[in-house]
Amino acid sequence: MLLPTRSNDGITNRHGVLIIRLRRLPPTPRVFDGGLYLSPPVEVGKHEPIREFPCPARLTVPMIQHAGPACEPLVQVGQAVAEGQLIGRALRPGAVPVHSPRTGRVVALSRARTAWSPDVPAVTIETGPAEEYTLTPALESSMGSSPDFSSRPGLERLAELADRAGILVGREPAIGLGDQLRHAADAGIQDFIINGLARDPLLENRSVCMAQDLESVVRAGLWVRQALGSERACLVVDRTDRRLLMRARKATAHTPFRIVQLGNKYPQAAPVLLTWCITGRETPCGKTTEDVHALVMEPEALSSLANAVLNGKTITDSVVVVTGPGVRQPGEYRIPVGSSFADVLNHVGVVGTTVRLVDGPPMTGRAIECLDAVVTRRTTAILVMNRDHDRVPDPGLCLRCGWCQDDCPVGLDPMALLDCDERGDWTAAASLHPHACLGCGLCSCICPAELPLSESISRLKERVPLDAL
Repeated sequence: MLLPTRSNDGITNRHGVLIIRLRRLPPTPRVFDGGLYLSPPVEVGKHEPIREFPCPARLTVPMIQHAGPACEPLVQVGQAVAEGQLIGRALRPGAVPVHSPRTGRVVALSRARTAWSPDVPAVTIETGPAEEYTLTPALESSMGSSPDFSSRPGLERLAELADRAGILVGREPAIGLGDQLRHAADAGIQDFIINGLARDPLLENRSVCMAQDLESVVRAGLWVRQALGSERACLVVDRTDRRLLMRARKATAHTPFRIVQLGNKYPQAAPVLLTWCITGRETPCGKTTEDVHALVMEPEALSSLANAVLNGKTITDSVVVVTGPGVRQPGEYRIPVGSSFADVLNHVGVVGTTVRLVDGPPMTGRAIECLDAVVTRRTTAILVMNRDHDRVPDPGLCLRCGWCQDDCPVGLDPMALLDCDERGDWTAAASLHPHACLGCGLCSCICPAELPLSESISRLKERVPLDAL
């Protein structure tokens, strides 16, 4: 007797005729080795709203807001500019345009210091009341509430608007959203993933931003998915955030998006880890997730894209978490790009003597050496440490505990890489794959000997060429 047989497509009868088509369920998300589980996020309702930051009298706006080439200034000294007006034109590939954060008058074509570079071209604007100037629109036109993105021209239009609005991608190195969309189109995307997880323990407010504007995030996500023609789409949320989970289910109802619940494990929000957990595909060293046919996008970028499409809004501010024992009024502020760190400290107030200032979260941020440094679009957090709470690491001898290897989410040997860095052995370092490092900072954070493991790997990534692997 010939029984029905089971195949990849379903169950067929003895004549080979498909009688039942099996529904292919998504695989169970994987759990990567290493990393650290974080405490549950604060409930959305218990968060304070984003505070508006008073505009400083003078803004020094860098012409480089990301990890790419500089823009060419479009303005001259003495020229009046409106909020959202284009002041830096992207001429070279990879450049992202820059817009005026506030209405005012250009007083200098100067240089600026940021957390990422000590000297970049900038435009200094003296701000003033809006009624003193003639306002100009940020973008030429809106695309309406229901644009058709069923073909490649729709994707090009999306990428064009992302470029004109100056939207950046949250990953490192930071690039323009338009460039990411074009790369994804050329690579062919099978899985489109919206990353709703916190990128860092300090940025636990990620769920708040997502919950407040989740409808816009999903709407823009639908545009991108349709334009790319991806087979699968999912929205990743922290399974411990029950309120956000309910909002996500409501926002994605009757859409192709499925909700994926993951544990609050750092650094799971890294695109390469998130792609592996959901799809099982590993991203080769030096490549991006688009190269393995998966596009990971941040809610902030999608929300900004929706505002650019529907309202013609450009990126002129950065939502920054200002925290630390040295802050008198900690909170989440909407700060105009080009504000100096001195302006930020003057507004939030300081407790005691400030001895350390960090642009970014504690494990991945960059130290600020001068208060004249300015806020950029890449600034997501400012950590202020005073004399009573700051502690300088005192490196000792390696204890051979193996914690750095156990907790490394990509399985590197940080101690061996530190040894190569100290000996200057770039050949041996290349064989240890330093470019696979995510830069999460876990190895330095958990090292009982307080060794500069993460810092040494960052230096190796600069000194060891990628093609030497």
